[in-house]
Amino acid sequence: FLVAEFEVTDPVGWKSYQDGLRAMPPNGGVFLARAAKGAGLAGAQPKTITIVQFPTVEDAIAFDSSPAYTALKPLRDKSSNWRSYVVEGLPK
Repeated sequence: FLVAEFEVTDPVGWKSYQDGLRAMPPNGGVFLARAAKGAGLAGAQPKTITIVQFPTVEDAIAFDSSPAYTALKPLRDKSSNWRSYVVEGLPK
């Protein structure tokens, strides 16, 4: 799973990032939560959360390092406070 926690700081720049992301070809990821609100139970309250399921951890990392997504990272980073990570799910 690729998990992203973020707070949008520039709505105009964020829209450009989202438009670019939506234009990317499908890559095997399935959204389980997209720009969803979360409720903090301990620690800092999350602002907005996205969770994308990939077939493997390697697929999630490949998406994050793909040329198409790497090109969008400056827009993402300029228009949000962003934290993301990959976590392995339980075996089936």
